[in-house]
Amino acid sequence: MPIDDFYLNVLADVSPKTKVTVSPFLGRDGRPVNVSGGQAWAIPKGAKHAEQACRFARTMTAADTWLAAAKARKAALDAKGSFYLGTNTGNSKADAMIREQVLEPTGNAALDAGVKVLQAAQEQAVPLPATAAGAEFKIAYTDAATRVLEEADAAAGARPGAAGGAEGHRQGLRGDEVTAAATEGVPPTAAEVATSRDRRRPPRAGRGTQQRQQTRAALLFISPWMIGFLVFTAGPMVASLVLSFTGYDLVSSRTGSVSTTTASLAGDPKVLTAVRNTAFYTVLHVPLSMLVAMLLALSLQRLSRAQGFFRTVVYLPVMTPPVAIGAMFLLLLNGRTGLVNEVLSWFGVQGPAWTTDPSWIKPGLVLMSLWTVGGTAVIYLAALKDVPEPLLEAALLDGAGPWRRFRSVTLPMISGTVYFTLIVNTIASLQTFSEVYTMYFGNAATSSGSGDAALMYAVYLFQQAFQFLHMGYASAMAWLLFLVVMVVTLVQVQVARRRVYYEEADVATADVAVTAPPSGSSRPPVAEGPGRRRRPVTKVLWVLVVGLLVLLLLYPFVWLVSASLKPRSEVFDNGLIPNPLQASNYSEVWQTTSLLTWLVNSVVVGVAAAVAVTISSALVAFGFAYFRFRGRNTLFALVLGTMMLPGTVTMVPTYLIWNEIGLASTQVPLWAGNLFASAFYVFMLRQFFLTVPRDLFEAARIDGANHWRLFRSIALPLARPALIIVLVFEPAGEPGPTW
Repeated sequence: MPIDDFYLNVLADVSPKTKVTVSPFLGRDGRPVNVSGGQAWAIPKGAKHAEQACRFARTMTAADTWLAAAKARKAALDAKGSFYLGTNTGNSKADAMIREQVLEPTGNAALDAGVKVLQAAQEQAVPLPATAAGAEFKIAYTDAATRVLEEADAAAGARPGAAGGAEGHRQGLRGDEVTAAATEGVPPTAAEVATSRDRRRPPRAGRGTQQRQQTRAALLFISPWMIGFLVFTAGPMVASLVLSFTGYDLVSSRTGSVSTTTASLAGDPKVLTAVRNTAFYTVLHVPLSMLVAMLLALSLQRLSRAQGFFRTVVYLPVMTPPVAIGAMFLLLLNGRTGLVNEVLSWFGVQGPAWTTDPSWIKPGLVLMSLWTVGGTAVIYLAALKDVPEPLLEAALLDGAGPWRRFRSVTLPMISGTVYFTLIVNTIASLQTFSEVYTMYFGNAATSSGSGDAALMYAVYLFQQAFQFLHMGYASAMAWLLFLVVMVVTLVQVQVARRRVYYEEADVATADVAVTAPPSGSSRPPVAEGPGRRRRPVTKVLWVLVVGLLVLLLLYPFVWLVSASLKPRSEVFDNGLIPNPLQASNYSEVWQTTSLLTWLVNSVVVGVAAAVAVTISSALVAFGFAYFRFRGRNTLFALVLGTMMLPGTVTMVPTYLIWNEIGLASTQVPLWAGNLFASAFYVFMLRQFFLTVPRDLFEAARIDGANHWRLFRSIALPLARPALIIVLVFEPAGEPGPTW
């Protein structure tokens, strides 16, 4: 890479009077240990004009070309009043010509001395090949150099990266001086640069002081969640834990012993039935929903102009309230008159009794859950858009087909998002409640016909707590569920340590070995062969495929609208055209209910909840993603743990808190809890923040940006797709607890 892409040239350009000391990176034997690497021109296999491309590459790397570029660069810097410090081209002849004909003393003894040190380091450096192995070695070397420099700085009590080894410490630089370490022949990103922007200040404190400063800043960012956890989660959790060791009955106020509650839980056959049903549903729902969502996202990604429309349609089912989904699919899955069985009959298949046959009730619930995978698909689509295009193009140049590119490039790059949806979908499946309760336990006809085949663990917990008022027993069930979910999540976390890849800064800043952009270009050249260019027939085919999927998602909506215009006696008729048309259903709803008031309340609560949870969750997620402080992993595990505790358990203690404040009968409890962040959105946003290249933050810190500026000017703009998802998801979800 050219020297003038690094810190020494940046300092000479923006602050030419800055005093700088450049020291070589020394090994254990006291000799310089430097490597040099860069990029290379590549000609794609099967290129139409390979010979011309080869001549072009030779011309661009010739010594005369580099000399002309150096002269132009020097003239531009001279016009600005800045200094030209040379260019390391990788061509020894060109380097010698530039030093003899272009490079001149700057008049700044420190800069001139630094240039000489860098030149000597480059001459002594071990060259790295422009291959994938060379790029990996460069990353490993930079990480090792960073650790050595930080250890030396910590031992000397100076700011990490502010001095380039022991020599820099011995020189006792003032606050307005800079020391850079010359590794890789040039100052790498591992060698941080400290500058005072032309103002005096005392030397930085030691590593321990910096660690405390980082911890204080991190705690400030995550304070919304900590306050909410202490007030609205930890207290109710402790209360429910105490109740779980008793046989507390809300009606008779009796209490039992721990052994009595444990024996009742272990001897209750319905608990075992609910566990089996929930496990069966989770094992089917989680992989199928993730697979369907990924297929939807990949299909949407291939669209261009129509992508926004299809994305909106795919997300529509997520906007549907769970109670409405349960009621709608109770009709669609009807064994005799349901739309699902009618569609199966078109292909000669006799559909089962989805809502009454115990063997088909749980598969029917899984089928219903697949209708709402649009939310996961939108998350995957946002992650797919963040996959670095140079990596896909490099794989294409190496001859990788679509499946190989997805398996070896795309899937590893979005593995953090896939991991996120795996954990969230697993937790949600183990706590599934609303749709199941609406279909089979809020309706006397279906509850009697389904038996215990639809009894999920969260449903039985709710029955014990709020129908039978056995609060102690329900609390014990809740904590049992909490432990099960915790164990499952910990297993997933252990697997993720080996399977999940986070970009951090490496992929975004590492050199792509097989290609290199020409000067002034942001993307490497890629062949426009048949494998790259999309044919019109392929585009039409993808539009038809996505259109068919969208039709399947929209059809229940169309059927529901049609049913709303039918007389009650004709609702189970699957014809889409109402006959006769009865629009009076809508007028009756408008006249007999306070529909307008409900709509206004929903909008106010939804908007307030969305804005509050987006801001607070973004702050907390940034605190966990950016800062490195002691106890971070423990705190984040606690955040995940709050997602695993069923909300029904903490509902009563939370209500008592709001009632004590005097706000229980207002809308405030429905959205005010979002001011303290949501564990779900903290987890999701943290995944996005972890993909932001860390070099961007380091560069901003060098420019004097504080932590708030990093969050506002770098993290938030780059995580905009995730923030939009939160703003859209939250109003569509169920608001806070309803008392």
